[in-house]
Amino acid sequence: MYEENDRFGDAVDHWKSGFQSKTQGRQKDIIEISKWIILAQDEKSEMKSFVMLYLAFNSLYSLYSNYVNVTKNKQPKTEIKNLFYNLLTEKRIEEIFKLNRQQMVWLTSLNIISSDKKSNLSLSLKGVLESKCDPKHILYQMAMCVHQIRNDLFHYGIGMKDKERKIEISKFFLITTISRCLRDFISYK
Repeated sequence: MYEENDRFGDAVDHWKSGFQSKTQGRQKDIIEISKWIILAQDEKSEMKSFVMLYLAFNSLYSLYSNYVNVTKNKQPKTEIKNLFYNLLTEKRIEEIFKLNRQQMVWLTSLNIISSDKKSNLSLSLKGVLESKCDPKHILYQMAMCVHQIRNDLFHYGIGMKDKERKIEISKFFLITTISRCLRDFISYK
């Protein structure tokens, strides 16, 4: 499969031929997700590019939770956890983890607060990093930070603190994660 520096558009033929039993019939959905990724790659605005990548990520975790490993709770938090804990192979988790080590550290310093104002997601991420938790759990915590950045961007937009830095970190996490999720989705049995 293709790395994040390659064009996702080049992968379409591979995607059409590689689907396994549980993902069979979802080719058009993956093509739509790939279109969001291509648009994000071509977009000049970092903020718009991030939004498009998040749409691709959202579509992917929803697709997986709705059709492949069905979850009853359709909250993003549950669907994202389902993606990290049930779709991704250990190899992919390790790849994403290694690629995002620096981004994890940066996110711990950004004071990302949950929408309900009850928890500091940056501190939660820092805690699981320091505890040397399972990489799946660390990546899930990182995804929760990125999800909150998306929420903050949609609700606070221009006034969001450290917006450019948060978008930059989030985009890197999303592109490295989506590309690996797509590989495991296509071959999921």
